Amino acid sequence: LAMASYPDYDPNKFVNGISQEDYEELQPKNKNDVLAANPQVNLATQGVFQPGSTFKMVTGMAAIDNGLDPNYTINDPGVIRLGGPKSRPFADYIWHKSKGNNHGATNLYKAIQESCNIYFYTIGSGRNWTGGNQPNVKIGASDILEYAKLFGLNDDTGLKDELEVRNGKVPNVSDKLKSIQSLLRTKLNKEMANDFTDITKKDNPKEFESRIEEIVGWAAEEKTLTKAETMERLIKLKVKEDRVNALSDIMVFSYFRQAKWITADTFNLAIGQGENQYTPAQMARFIAAIANGGDLLDL
Repeated sequence: LAMASYPDYDPNKFVNGISQEDYEELQPKNKNDVLAANPQVNLATQGVFQPGSTFKMVTGMAAIDNGLDPNYTINDPGVIRLGGPKSRPFADYIWHKSKGNNHGATNLYKAIQESCNIYFYTIGSGRNWTGGNQPNVKIGASDILEYAKLFGLNDDTGLKDELEVRNGKVPNVSDKLKSIQSLLRTKLNKEMANDFTDITKKDNPKEFESRIEEIVGWAAEEKTLTKAETMERLIKLKVKEDRVNALSDIMVFSYFRQAKWITADTFNLAIGQGENQYTPAQMARFIAAIANGGDLLDL
């Protein structure tokens, strides 16, 4: 029934030809920042953002449809640390902002009402990481992504014929690997142009590309390579000895270890962060489908 985007502008200024001064006023204040305020971009239909906690109902619905009892309760501690006490905290907003507080005993109803991250980490990964009883269903990233598609987050909203639209797309687990490989390929093409003992990028571009693609392929291997293994392989590819150590550091710690879909990715996905990116119009359509009893309608 209503849609708005801010900052806005007066369309009447375009009727008889807009002045240069007025047109300059409509330009983004920071042209290097795609998220900078821009009056000419309709954020409702063209702004693609991580939806955050509004996405949690997708995770909840995926769990319910797979058999979760919405009264399933966890004792929320406020934070989960994957990998030990000194690792990155995956926490509730209340834990970050209120001196380590938590939501206490939490079921699905309370988790939605109070936006409890830990509850959605739990049902989104099918495991209670805080101890206590486990959820009676086990879902994961693929189930969450399937329900995101069922709620239309991979589709047009129906506004395409009326307005300029840029829709977000539901990610998939393999997207992360492809993205990391693409970034690694770009990095190596720049960094390794003169790093082989027998060829250069300029003198033998075909062989150079073949070796770069071989290295990029290492990111897809089931077992993540260690630094020592990477160094050994680089030496076999005739990489200069004085470059092997630095290059292996870059490959292993900045790319290979980031390429696999891990529990942390599922945590982020379950609460609308991570790989999720949609327009406000797409999110409004999904939420309307819940509000109206399940009909996914065009806007």
